[in-house]
Formats: sequence, structure tokens, C-alpha cells
Amino acid sequence: MLNWYHGDVNKDGIVEGEDLTYINIYYDVMSDNENYNLSYDLNEDGIIEGEDLTYINIYYDTMKTVKEYKK
Repeated sequence: MLNWYHGDVNKDGIVEGEDLTYINIYYDVMSDNENYNLSYDLNEDGIIEGEDLTYINIYYDTMKTVKEYKK
């Protein structure tokens, strides 16, 4: 099961600068814009903005152990 920390938008298992970069690239993009990506709208309010950056700051440097399952 893959269970990521809130703020790990690139899904690499750690909340870090790269996640912050993605949020900044798409900053102010709203849900009606073709560039909108729900993965970057961490509070799911329809706009990528400062509140989403807050999640990055809260969980910055938080790591998640990822277990991969094989069928």
C-alpha cells in the first residue's frame, strides 16, 4: 500500500523542495484552468495557493516508508 504524507506531491516518499517547486510553478492556477492538477491543490479548494504551501511547510523533511506489493 502506498500511503503518502500530505504535501508529497511528486510521490517520492519525502516532503522536500521539489514538492515546493511544483506548488510554486502552478501557484494561482484554478480548477477551471487546463493546467490545474488536483495533486497540487492540497486542501482541494479549487486553487493552488498559499494554503497549499502551508502543508509543505508543516510536513517538510517528513519521510514515509513505502511498502511495495507484488502480486
